[in-house]
Amino acid sequence: MTVEIAIEAAPAAPKEPLAVEAVEKSELRVLNDERRRIRSQLSRFKRGHAYHAKHLPELLKESPEEKMKPLVKNCYGLFRLFCFSYNFINLGAERGADRASVPADFESELKEVLTSAYFSKFEEAIRAKKEDFEKELPEEVSTEVAEKLMKFVSVKEADQINAKYNDKLAELTEKIDAIRKEKGIEISARPKRVKKAKSPRSPAAKGDSLEDQLVSVLKEVKKRTEAVRFAKDDFASLSEAQSQLDNLF
Repeated sequence: MTVEIAIEAAPAAPKEPLAVEAVEKSELRVLNDERRRIRSQLSRFKRGHAYHAKHLPELLKESPEEKMKPLVKNCYGLFRLFCFSYNFINLGAERGADRASVPADFESELKEVLTSAYFSKFEEAIRAKKEDFEKELPEEVSTEVAEKLMKFVSVKEADQINAKYNDKLAELTEKIDAIRKEKGIEISARPKRVKKAKSPRSPAAKGDSLEDQLVSVLKEVKKRTEAVRFAKDDFASLSEAQSQLDNLF
């Protein structure tokens, strides 16, 4: 007697939604990280530029002999800030890119601004190690060069820094929003920070005499104790009242 055994066809291999989702989230994470780094660098540039734009004119008003070293360091700081920020957005936000260099697009222009002597010193400083850069700086910087450098960065800020950063941020935001919309990923709202209540202050002013301060404290004690109402076995309210009185004293 022959026994027939029915063999079912093997089911199709199921899709791996978790793996696909992980790839999508990974892509989204990469885009978000890049956007975050670009925003941070733009913020650093704006803060740094505002700092140097404020302090350099103040240093130029002082005696050159007394303020020369801070003047040199501030000029170099502004020079490095522009070079690094420009390279950051043009070479890419990936970590490891060589941004500590003079941008080729502005090498000739910066040579004219700084003059050959100062330019070569600043170029050596920007390529030096963090602990060695000060050794490469010139001993002095002329007022004319400092003013030209400030003007150079101010002129280039709008189209070479702000515009490029904002264009890249808009591009990344468009990609991020497209992925979220396609996959139905909603942005979770951040919880609002709750401000901590300020601890009660004594009504007595610092300038009052000791007697006046004591009278004020006693009045406050009376007011607070009269406002307290206890229920039977209400230890929580009792503890809270005692704590407030302790803080007051």
